[in-house]
Order: sequence, then structure tokens, then C-alpha cells
Amino acid sequence: MEQPVSKIIDPGAELSRAYRCIRKEQWRISIIYLDHLENKYPHWGDVFFAKAIAFYGMDQLDKMADALKAACSLNNQEACNELLSFSSNSK
Repeated sequence: MEQPVSKIIDPGAELSRAYRCIRKEQWRISIIYLDHLENKYPHWGDVFFAKAIAFYGMDQLDKMADALKAACSLNNQEACNELLSFSSNSK
């Protein structure tokens, strides 16, 4: 199931497409698309944060935590906050 990713650089529009899939609870499609965006924009924390949301929807909490860690390491403060909250709740 290949999701087409444009070669044109328009990160906001591309990320909004991923969030549309997330809002429709199309978890698998959103992860596939976000994987492509991760390859295209490997240093953009917002992509990893969106992946964390999709993994949460799929109840894959280990993958969600990994995505939050990656987003936080790329200076996504919201991901850092969520990671702290998740860590304190899972103890």
C-alpha cells in the first residue's frame, strides 16, 4: 500500500495530509505516509510527533514512546511534555 509523497518541498501541506488520515482513524495509512515523510524530512520533530499520535491510536505504546523520544530529541517541546507525562503514568 504505497502512499504517494510529492517531490515538491511543502512540509506543512504534506503533514496536514497525515493529520487528515489520523483524524479519520486511518492509522496504518497515516503511519505509512509518515514513514515516507520521515525519509523526506528526517530532522523534523513534527513528523515523529504525528507518528506518536498514530501509534497511540493503534495501541502500540512502545512505538509511541519511541516516536515521542525522537520528536523530543528534535526539539519538539510538545513531544517532550507528552513523554514526561507518559513516563510518569506508566510507573
